Amino acid sequence: MVRDLISELLGLQASEESSGAISDKDIVASANLAIEEIRRQLDQQSTAADSVDTKGAAVLTLTGTVAGLVATRVQLDSSVRVAAGAISLAIVLAILGCCIQAVRPRKGFSYGADAPALVDLLDKYSHLQVTLAVADSLKDARAMNVLHLHAKQSWYQNALYFVVAGVVAVALMVAVGAIR
Repeated sequence: MVRDLISELLGLQASEESSGAISDKDIVASANLAIEEIRRQLDQQSTAADSVDTKGAAVLTLTGTVAGLVATRVQLDSSVRVAAGAISLAIVLAILGCCIQAVRPRKGFSYGADAPALVDLLDKYSHLQVTLAVADSLKDARAMNVLHLHAKQSWYQNALYFVVAGVVAVALMVAVGAIR
């Protein structure tokens, strides 16, 4: 198990592993190296999540502000204007929904190892086993964060697509005279 975990963390194939036994000191050193790298990646994931949240909140605010300003100038006195207004409203709601999904907190997003579980290990296991448990916990946190970040970024990207559609919809409303 130890050899498999270190090999997985270091990206080694079975044929690349040395045929000799790996000492506990080497395993701990390798695990510590992997832990440092995974922590760096978790920090990057945290920064990326904060960035998506900031951009999503900005698009949410901008959309609400523009929609509020435009809503006071809308004239819906014909079926063509009502249709253009309905399309625009649907797009605004889609943008708001996508932004809310992009910025909402994700259950399971992790900023590090499962600390309570690791504290429980301290009195029961050796330094080697605890170090490997930290590496494994961080690896799991990183993998879960990848999924959460992908979802956040996808929702934000969809919001941007709807922003482009919203610009087209406003141009349509101007063309049919629905905005004075």
